[in-house]
Amino acid sequence: MNKTAERMVSIVPKATKMSLRDIDLNLLVTLEALLRERNVTRAGQVLGASQPAMSAALARLREMFGDQLLLRVGREYRLTPLARDLVGPLQSALAALQGTLERRSGFDPQSSTREFRIATSDYVMAVLMQPFLAHLREVAPGIRLHLRNADSAVQRKLANARIDLSIQPAGVLAHMPGQVLFSDQWLCAVCSENDEVSDPLTMDQWSSLPHACFGFGSSGIVLADLMLGPLAVARTRQVVCESYLTLPFLLPHTRLMALIPNRIARLFANNGQIRLVQPPKDFPNFTEAMSWNPLYDNDPAHLWLREELVEVAKQI
Repeated sequence: MNKTAERMVSIVPKATKMSLRDIDLNLLVTLEALLRERNVTRAGQVLGASQPAMSAALARLREMFGDQLLLRVGREYRLTPLARDLVGPLQSALAALQGTLERRSGFDPQSSTREFRIATSDYVMAVLMQPFLAHLREVAPGIRLHLRNADSAVQRKLANARIDLSIQPAGVLAHMPGQVLFSDQWLCAVCSENDEVSDPLTMDQWSSLPHACFGFGSSGIVLADLMLGPLAVARTRQVVCESYLTLPFLLPHTRLMALIPNRIARLFANNGQIRLVQPPKDFPNFTEAMSWNPLYDNDPAHLWLREELVEVAKQI
């Protein structure tokens, strides 16, 4: 940000009640980009505006709201309490307006430059989003994706329209509209040098070996535990990792065992450092499903996005 311009802005808190008549509505799209990116340069890149123009717009917004909105802390910017309160309603309102405009004018994927924000695991990014990006190159070259790791706050982000879709195991977001995309099987992975492990794994081995597990959030939510119930509980969790793709790299030269999806396991099957074995029992398959805010139920662009994801998922 232009630090000189930032110092020149004198913020006077609003002493009177604000209304929409006090707000330059032309600046709301700029405000949404600034609050989402928390960076003037990146917000300008999203909107196709120069850094000086974005700095000037931020100065106007600060004066209009009587609030700094973005505060520099070290090398990054953080939202003020007012800015945090504005994020959800602003994104919901703009998304609803965008949907209305597209329903009126029609959605053309070939010419659209819309950005979709999708929260999911690195597993889904590897097995679904990679072929989906190749598909977009052919059918919608201007569409942009912002892929982020799903966390324990994903339901709140969906509810506030901060993300467009979340792709997670079916049932994780039971209170949102959803659709199943694909299923996968569980495999067990161990160090290739671990000769104490049979194939298939025995229940004794399952219970005695230390496990490296995929989980997320400050509470270390382990998705396999949610899906497998008592079978998952009867194990020793030594490592919880927020990345499926990292799990195979943790196994060499250890006694660790990891329960990982088949499609991820096969990516590492030939590296010579891990060995894949069948679980001790017929674990149920798990399904990945996409969820979205009901606000987008009839949004033409969203409908198109979901239909394309379903079609690509059929081919993986």
